[in-house]
Amino acid sequence: MKTLLKPKALKKGDRLAAVSLSWGGAGLFRQRYEQGKRQFEQAFGVQIVEMPHTLDTPEEIYAHPENRLSDWMMALKDPEIKGILTCIGGDDTIRLLRHMTPDHFDTIRQNPKVFLGMSDTTANHLMCFKAGVSSFYSASLLFGYAENGGIFDYMFLHTRQTVFESKPIGVFH
Repeated sequence: MKTLLKPKALKKGDRLAAVSLSWGGAGLFRQRYEQGKRQFEQAFGVQIVEMPHTLDTPEEIYAHPENRLSDWMMALKDPEIKGILTCIGGDDTIRLLRHMTPDHFDTIRQNPKVFLGMSDTTANHLMCFKAGVSSFYSASLLFGYAENGGIFDYMFLHTRQTVFESKPIGVFH
């Protein structure tokens, strides 16, 4: 059985990178992106920063999977970035694979960071798994953390327990 590297827990004051690895929804629905960013920052006391292509249009995101991969690798290599949060899923992450090299998997393995996302981001979670690093299937900035009325209590609780604490989670309530 493969032992996965577990990223260090996040803490207040940490910087997280927002990345668009699948669909360019953050560029298209900028107000929703800003709402999710603000709500996540306020809820957890962190700062979210964009990578160079995070807010590109859906057309630019689609046309340049190599830029999406570059943003992810940049966030992993940056020692100031402690975690990575996807903007939204989609249906195009699989195209990053054609640009992945052994060096990219080494970058993931050598820089284990909290990585959060869902839906199409499953492909990225599998890339993390192949590299030997745990990742966390969770809501994304536009879906889940940007809900009108704030982040749902259960989502806040489970995000906090999963990535901001290092003790075993135990039974979810």
